[in-house]
Amino acid sequence: AQLSIDFNPADLEVIDLDAGKPGVQIEAAECPLAEFTAENTADNTGGSIEYAVAQLNPTPPVNGNCSVAYIRFRTKQETTTTISFT
Repeated sequence: AQLSIDFNPADLEVIDLDAGKPGVQIEAAECPLAEFTAENTADNTGGSIEYAVAQLNPTPPVNGNCSVAYIRFRTKQETTTTISFT
């Protein structure tokens, strides 16, 4: 799975979900199992998240409704804002 996410850094900031690593990261979910992480960075200054993980063989494929990642945002002001996924 690979995600690129853009947000307005004047409105939102990503809360670090892995305090054991330097920088700001989002949290892996179960779809796919993040057995290899190529990228997991959140840039609160530029307003972007880059996330890429892979599930490795011989792990059985995932199937059904499941989450790719968990992201927690903190609002900086009361407003309506846009989050873009690619």
